[in-house]
Amino acid sequence: MDCNRCEHRSRKHIIFNRFTLGAGRTENDQLGTGNDRGLYRHGCTVVLTIMMLIKGFLGLVTELEPVGMISGMIGAPEIVGWIGHFVIGTIAWGGGFAILHSYIPPSNAIIKGIVFGVGAWLIMMVIMMPLAGAGLFGINLGIGALAAALASMLHVVFGAVLGLVYSKEITGK
Repeated sequence: MDCNRCEHRSRKHIIFNRFTLGAGRTENDQLGTGNDRGLYRHGCTVVLTIMMLIKGFLGLVTELEPVGMISGMIGAPEIVGWIGHFVIGTIAWGGGFAILHSYIPPSNAIIKGIVFGVGAWLIMMVIMMPLAGAGLFGINLGIGALAAALASMLHVVFGAVLGLVYSKEITGK
């Protein structure tokens, strides 16, 4: 598909370009010029990872270890869980936000990111946690609502950073 030669700009082409080229880029941009490709995807996952590492270093809520859950679900070493964490954060959530950004109701980019982060948190709580054996909202972790509350805080911060960085990449400011 060569969008430079299309006479129309369909929604499918716009979404494809937004996801593959990164926010704020057009198909006419040369690689390595303008905004870095998909910077928002990596930066937000790094922020979330730093918060997770600090939580672990301080020994807080050690029962909630998403990286361990990812690697445990597939019976792989912890490094595979970290790779999965970055793939989910950068490709699934970053790409998903790029695609859904214009459909999320609030006009404020940070609020859009927070709304998206809460959606990502809900997916984690009702799909990933049960698959990892932790039950809905992590209830089987033995710490009550603390797992869900902490995970929601992490995802709200992730979403806020995602919205902020994504909007800066779109506007170039």
